Amino acid sequence: MAEAIEYFLNHGGLVGLAVFLVPGFVAWRTYQWRRPQGEQKAADAVVDIITFGVITNLIWFWRVWTAWPADIGQALQFAAEIFVTPILVALVYQLVVEQCAARNWITSPHPRAWDYVFNALATDTNGPGKHGLFLIVTTKAGDKLAGVYSDPGFVSLWPYDRDLLLGQVWQLENGRPARIVAGSIGLYIDGASIEAIELFDYRSVLQSVTRNLEGTVT
Repeated sequence: MAEAIEYFLNHGGLVGLAVFLVPGFVAWRTYQWRRPQGEQKAADAVVDIITFGVITNLIWFWRVWTAWPADIGQALQFAAEIFVTPILVALVYQLVVEQCAARNWITSPHPRAWDYVFNALATDTNGPGKHGLFLIVTTKAGDKLAGVYSDPGFVSLWPYDRDLLLGQVWQLENGRPARIVAGSIGLYIDGASIEAIELFDYRSVLQSVTRNLEGTVT
């Protein structure tokens, strides 16, 4: 056993193992950050890491590392293989998954509707939320809170407990948006207290409020 370990270490085994495992972990971790899936089973995580590692090594099939980089050129190439490439692989994988889900070829990668709203709809510049999202939040106590999901707005996503920070607060009159609260820089809402959230196109809300104000003046 000792001889086998010595042979492994003396013939580039350690660097070869690093070149295989590190890219897989980097790609897996990148995808987890981009599309959080909560606590993943250890077996599933290992399979993902190995798969990402295989893909990265296939891309760099022409470069076999038997020793650590010896100069700056090799160091840059080494970094590109074990860090840059797996990040790109993870981003491409995310894009493919989202496109397949949009065509109903696979199930949605978003674990909850909450995550879809704030991690996809609110950030899609070509979708229904491209002009911004106006939210009317109904709490379990029956109160209605309204505002725009904009800077410095923030929302916590899976696997963390849901909570919401609206970036701009609005007043409601008879359940309809009336005006921006002067000086507003945000409104924090605990997700546990939310009963329902109504979503509106922010530009349409502004146009509706403007028409109502013009009608009042007239």
